Amino acid sequence: MSEASVSRPRPGMRNLGLFLAALPFNVLICGYAFLDVGMNEWAAAVGGGGRVEPPVEDLLVCAGLTVALGVLLWLGKGRVAALLQVLPLLFVVMLIGGWQPS
Repeated sequence: MSEASVSRPRPGMRNLGLFLAALPFNVLICGYAFLDVGMNEWAAAVGGGGRVEPPVEDLLVCAGLTVALGVLLWLGKGRVAALLQVLPLLFVVMLIGGWQPS
């Protein structure tokens, strides 16, 4: 087979495929973080309404998982998909900063 007859995926399609492959993991990670913050709020409301502190340890684990996924995508030559990992990371950082779901 000649080199010209072998078709390679275009970089844009490859990045899209990698982004879509990472999307379920991002949904699980961010969903867990959102649920964790919401459950702490609910527990504080039921237990007396004291000040709610975000569960920083759990949220830092979520942020670390998001960063690790971005690094794996970067090493796999999915540069755009790795850069898009900033979006779920910003969501988790917002939760760490004290943003509370309403």
